[in-house]
Amino acid sequence: ERLKDAGHLADGTAFAGDSSGAYSTSTHLRLALSALIGLLVSGPTAGMQFYMVTLQHSGALNSVCQPGVQTCDEQLSVLQGLFMFSLVLMSSSGMPVGYLYDVLGAQTASCGGAVVSAICLALIAFALSLDGQAWPIAQFVILVLCLGLADGGGLLASMGVLGWIWHYPRQQGLLFGISNFAYQASPPLLALVFNSLSSWGIDLQWGFLIASGVSILAAVGLRHVVPSKLEYFEQASRVTNEVVGSMDGSSLISCLHFKANMKEVIQVTKLYPVHNSMNLIALLFVVCAGVYFQANMAMSFELFYGDEADSVLTFVSLSGVVCSAFNLVSGPLFDAFGLKA
Repeated sequence: ERLKDAGHLADGTAFAGDSSGAYSTSTHLRLALSALIGLLVSGPTAGMQFYMVTLQHSGALNSVCQPGVQTCDEQLSVLQGLFMFSLVLMSSSGMPVGYLYDVLGAQTASCGGAVVSAICLALIAFALSLDGQAWPIAQFVILVLCLGLADGGGLLASMGVLGWIWHYPRQQGLLFGISNFAYQASPPLLALVFNSLSSWGIDLQWGFLIASGVSILAAVGLRHVVPSKLEYFEQASRVTNEVVGSMDGSSLISCLHFKANMKEVIQVTKLYPVHNSMNLIALLFVVCAGVYFQANMAMSFELFYGDEADSVLTFVSLSGVVCSAFNLVSGPLFDAFGLKA
């Protein structure tokens, strides 16, 4: 009830404690490093359409080709199916990823996400080293599972930035924008690296191994720069004027904790039922349209640009990194004018 009453106020009075912030030059630096390191933990699924032609040339899922043939046009259709399966798995990981973040805290969750991403990227490199014609099912299963899980790990790593939201209570929109930028810019950046390595004659599997190594280093960095769970709740307690122990329920038995979290989600959703329902419906249509468009992007580029498709997709992936930077503008706008504006 207190949240419902305070939620209608736009002047920040929902913060019953000290909302002046707890930041310094040190926290600014750690926040910047959290964002930069989160950007380096790459999710390969969301950007797969940018390097699908490179993936085709690597011989992935070439069981549809004639025996002994490394690549063929039919591969793109199979790779589109791989992308759609992996994207569905990635999209369905949103709630589990959010729950893990709540239970583990920003530091452990982001570090663990980077480790999961590193393991999955290494397994993808292993799958690409297999003969697709001799091991078609094994290669497909490994690629589907690891592509989706690697993106979930990348999402967790980028959420390390959100460990600072109570240090910067008046700039939470900016922090969400930074987190979204790190997650959205990472896939096209990874595709840019893959396409560049391919143009230099380096096999794609080595690109995934390099990305895996970077993710391991990122896990170490996130462990040192992201706030601990205790620090997070101490700052939240200071801002909301709540007792620290009452804010963290992750010590409960897991099923009870999950049930309590689901009740909170339902109650928050009920605050604005019409708005939330319309947003969910709109999001469903956007996701479906996005999956269909992205799955057909590589084939369309291959059809229109032929041998130049690699170069065009490299430019498009670079544009994706640049466009993701608009998150850094939208966040401060929310902070300044509110969601309604």
